[in-house]
Amino acid sequence: MDFGHYRNFMKIVKTGGISAAARELLIAQPALSNQIKAMEKEYGAQILKRGARRIELTDAGQILYEKTRLICSLEEMARDEINACLSGNRGTLRLGFTPSYPDSFMEGLLTGFYSLHPHVVYEIHEASSDQIMDLLVSSIIEIGIIRTPAYINPMFKSYGAVGERLVAVFHKKSPWLSPKIKTVPVKLLQGVPLSVSRGFKAKVMEICGDVGFAPVLLSVSSSRPTTLMWVRNAKAVGLVTAGCAQELETDGLCCRPLTGGDMSTKRSFAILKEHNLSAVAQSFLDFAAAETAF
Repeated sequence: MDFGHYRNFMKIVKTGGISAAARELLIAQPALSNQIKAMEKEYGAQILKRGARRIELTDAGQILYEKTRLICSLEEMARDEINACLSGNRGTLRLGFTPSYPDSFMEGLLTGFYSLHPHVVYEIHEASSDQIMDLLVSSIIEIGIIRTPAYINPMFKSYGAVGERLVAVFHKKSPWLSPKIKTVPVKLLQGVPLSVSRGFKAKVMEICGDVGFAPVLLSVSSSRPTTLMWVRNAKAVGLVTAGCAQELETDGLCCRPLTGGDMSTKRSFAILKEHNLSAVAQSFLDFAAAETAF
């Protein structure tokens, strides 16, 4: 049965007659009458009867009318949801990013996008940059957000987003650094046990080597929480990335900019060059571009 027949049936009931409905629908009255006959044949029952002034529903017609309202409502909902999906307002957003909680950058992006598109479902994978690229290749995720001090495979397209820098995080009772210092020159880290994220081990080795010493690496981990665990227990100085030093400052921890070399890093959005993004992924990428001006 054509959905249009159901909508026209509702219009007949609403206007009280086939002639009135035909005028509003701009349909010839005989054509509309034939539609009702077809519906009666389909359901094997009379659905309309002529009253003194207007058409009335039979008992069977009343049942069909109630179900027709539901059918038309479901059709409208389906149409709205499909349009929302095509426009990126609905669907599943499959992302991957490096584990680094707390992370105000990702928190702002995700909650900001949610405010605009509350019906999107999030499928999030937290992994190393190399693992995120593998997830992109296998189409498990569509967008990877990675910190990129390094090389990106040419099969990916990347968008630079937010500039960050390496900072030193240390306990306020640290035996190596004083809370009174405003910055931490790299040379002050000579002989100091360090806790670093795996993705920045090479960069830490490089900047320390440029100053003339090999760093003492107590811990190399894949997540910021593990890196900072050693710091909270005053066992090491943590070297992590942040948009600003205040981001990681707490009552017990100090966070200071690291100086004495190129400490800059950036967050990049990576996608497969040959992959057509879903509407919701493209919508998120457009949102991120507007928020971060990349």
